[in-house]
Amino acid sequence: MVQLSPHLAAVVELACERWELTLSGEAPRGDWSTILVASRRGVPCVLKTAGPEHNAIDEAIALEAWNGNGAARLLEADREHGALLLERLDSDRTLRTAELATAAEIAGSLIRELAVPAPAELPLLTDIASQKPGILRRRQGAPGEPVPGRWIDIACGLACDLATDPGNQLVHGDLHYDNILAGSRRPWLAIDPKPRRARSGLAQGTGGVLSAARDSIAADGPPG
Repeated sequence: MVQLSPHLAAVVELACERWELTLSGEAPRGDWSTILVASRRGVPCVLKTAGPEHNAIDEAIALEAWNGNGAARLLEADREHGALLLERLDSDRTLRTAELATAAEIAGSLIRELAVPAPAELPLLTDIASQKPGILRRRQGAPGEPVPGRWIDIACGLACDLATDPGNQLVHGDLHYDNILAGSRRPWLAIDPKPRRARSGLAQGTGGVLSAARDSIAADGPPG
């Protein structure tokens, strides 16, 4: 079993007692959270404990709004302590394992399904998008401009478009292929949203460009 900090260990212990969970292992760890494989009265699930960089409240709000339609179902939430109980998906089968054309069709279908009216509590994407051009150009400059300049120009232009168009739909905010997993009740479901209020089509399409630029810079070079 993974070694948890004293704080997270206390959160996990509280969740196990409150939700009658039996832990059985650790799933792949996310960037800002720890995922523990569990079951509740024989039903498979996962316990997600969020670190300070991840907003469990926003994730819970989005998952409740989707109610299992296109995304992992939220079973329980402890918003005070940052713990979420989710239906268990197959962490070994992401959408990256599908053929490219099929994967693109599935992702597009999920984008449309997840575009529902946004709860008012969620932050606007415009507030984040307005900061992206400066962030991308600083990151591009730091390692010696590893990404073609035109990519950065396109990404910054799209971010500026997002900053002027708030929209009122709920968007996932981080819907790449590694965040789409195989499920049992549905073939593919989204996980790990960074939800925002935005205009869905523009936000998701632009998000892909921004993510590609970010990932390319992080990898110290554009993809081949």
